[in-house]
Amino acid sequence: MKKFLLKVGLYFLILAVLITGAIYYAKSKSPRDLFFVSNSVTLNLKAGFVKRNFDKFKNSRIYVIGSSMSLNNIDAIMLQDSLHAPTMNLASWGLRLSNFKDAAFWRENKLLIYNTQYADFKPSDIELKDGYKFDVPKTTELVNIFTDFRTYLSQRGFAERLIYHTTDRDYDYCKFDSCGSALLSDTGFNLKPQRWDLDEFKGVQFDTSMLTKFVRDIKTAVGPQPNNVRILLAFSPGRRAFYSADRAKIVTLFAELLKQSCPNVIFLNGYDENYPDKLFVDNCHMNRKGAERFTREIIDTIRAKKIAY
Repeated sequence: MKKFLLKVGLYFLILAVLITGAIYYAKSKSPRDLFFVSNSVTLNLKAGFVKRNFDKFKNSRIYVIGSSMSLNNIDAIMLQDSLHAPTMNLASWGLRLSNFKDAAFWRENKLLIYNTQYADFKPSDIELKDGYKFDVPKTTELVNIFTDFRTYLSQRGFAERLIYHTTDRDYDYCKFDSCGSALLSDTGFNLKPQRWDLDEFKGVQFDTSMLTKFVRDIKTAVGPQPNNVRILLAFSPGRRAFYSADRAKIVTLFAELLKQSCPNVIFLNGYDENYPDKLFVDNCHMNRKGAERFTREIIDTIRAKKIAY
């Protein structure tokens, strides 16, 4: 019996060494900014970016949060330079409010800027392994890799393509600037008809209950001391080809619900603005010039409303 237990123990020891070696080898061959904390490759790249720039993250007075609507459509460097305040863009593809409504930054002394479009009201496909936070230790990441090794390996290849084989002329561009934004080129962009002509609103299968849930989640995130939280929530313009009065009414309803439940949240309604097609790469993602124009509107709103930061 003793020999049997020794053999079993030795077997598991060897297995553990082999698995650990495989994990460390895979990690050594991965892009340095891929930090495995979710099933979203761009969130994991953003987590790695934040880890590498952690002092800037902690010292930033302005956080840009949300999905690609914030990642691509808001120029965080422009915010930082214009407002003279350290700024970091924490947004990544497909993030929804439900993913980060429990994040610590809602209770910190920060100005939060959150840009939305219709797709941001959809349920999230992102699964967080440790909650929405960026101070996850490396040992925890190794456990995440061990328990979901197949996903990690698939993300490693995808991340390599995003970092090494895409440019700002591609939709998948994901090389963050010094403040974490990923602005798309305004010249020579590789437009794809299936993206350019996609009506995102129809794909969302929009329902007004999505609005009430979103507002309820904002109220929960803000918590019982809303005066200590500063939030600018924006709804950015889309291509005019997809504009309609009925959709404009939905955004107006959204603004009214916010005002009723979250009166301290500043809302910037950009939906009615007529941005020319030359500022877009698809129905709602802007290129660099579009992001600069929209960011200027955000800056002007912050100054006009005298929002502290």
